[in-house]
Amino acid sequence: RAVAPLLELVQCGGRGPRREMEISIAIPEDASLEVLEDRPVEQRFLSRVDGLCRVECCLARRGRIRVESVRLSLYRLSGSLAGPTSPRTPVAHREIADSAIRDNEWVELEFEPVQDSAGSTFALVIESTAKQEDESVAPWACNTRLFPLLDLWHGDRLLPTKSLCFR
Repeated sequence: RAVAPLLELVQCGGRGPRREMEISIAIPEDASLEVLEDRPVEQRFLSRVDGLCRVECCLARRGRIRVESVRLSLYRLSGSLAGPTSPRTPVAHREIADSAIRDNEWVELEFEPVQDSAGSTFALVIESTAKQEDESVAPWACNTRLFPLLDLWHGDRLLPTKSLCFR
């Protein structure tokens, strides 16, 4: 398995923006984590550098003609990492309509750089109003946990041996 480009960062300096990618995990092995109204997907991760300003995940429509819109949200976590109710501060969010979700393509959440992000834990949360699987999307995941990715949650269930395809 190859671990290549995960968290995409922009650091501004000198002659304008410089793109720097911390890590990318693009090993699509599993698209079974359906995002439903009562089952969001949450990937926690540790930012190892300052200036975090973009995260991406890969979504599968699985051939569905129509899907409910998706909301990507990023939170900075504090306190214990024991569960999906850890104290959190919102960083950014984005609504993605059905027409903007392409099958098996990356979707991004861009935001103002978090200058002191190094060493902080964040959570990318993928939510939907879908009530049934045939109107939902599922993020691609790999069947291993790769650092700096931490806990992956599907609803209230911890998935200790999975990570999102994430950059």
